[in-house]
Amino acid sequence: MPAVRPPIARPLRPRRPLADSFRFALDGICHALITERNMKIHFAAGGLLLLWCLAVRPPAALVLWALAAVHAVIALELVNTAVERVTDLATGGTARALAGVAKDVAAGAVLIVSMGALGVGIYLGVSSYPWRWRLFSSAHPLGAVESLWGLSVLCFLAVRSVLQRKRLGWDDGEGGNE
Repeated sequence: MPAVRPPIARPLRPRRPLADSFRFALDGICHALITERNMKIHFAAGGLLLLWCLAVRPPAALVLWALAAVHAVIALELVNTAVERVTDLATGGTARALAGVAKDVAAGAVLIVSMGALGVGIYLGVSSYPWRWRLFSSAHPLGAVESLWGLSVLCFLAVRSVLQRKRLGWDDGEGGNE
C-alpha cells in the first residue's frame, strides 16, 4: 500500500500575477537607489565601467566579467539594504550591539564583492592596454552589445527611480538615508 502524502500547505496569501512580482522587485531596487548613497555610487561606477567598455571594446568575455561584477555588487547592496531595514524594524530603531554587528557584516560583504569588482575593472583596463577608442568601429560587436545591455538596464532603473521618487513626492532629504 503506498504511503499517503499529507496535503500540500497553501500559502497564507493568494498568489499574485507574475507581473506584480516583477513590479515589487523593481520597486525595491528603486527604493534602494533613491535612499542609499552607496547604491548611487555603485550605479555610477558600473555605468562608467560599461561606458568605458563600449568605447574601448574589450573582448566579449571580459565585458561579461565586468557585467557580472557590476550586477553582483548591486545585488549584494540590495541584500545589505534589506538587512539594514529588517534590523531597524526588529530593534525599533534603537541601537543594539547585535544589530550593529549584523549591519556591519552585511556591509562587509558588500565591501568584499566591491573589491573583487574593482579587481575585475583593473584587470579589464590593464589587459586592454593600450586603449584604442573604438566607439564607432566594428571591433568586438558582442562586447558592445553586452555593454549596451548593461547600460540600458542601469539607465532604465535610474529613470524609473527618479519617476518613483517624484510619484511618491520625496524631495531631497526625505527619501531615506541621504
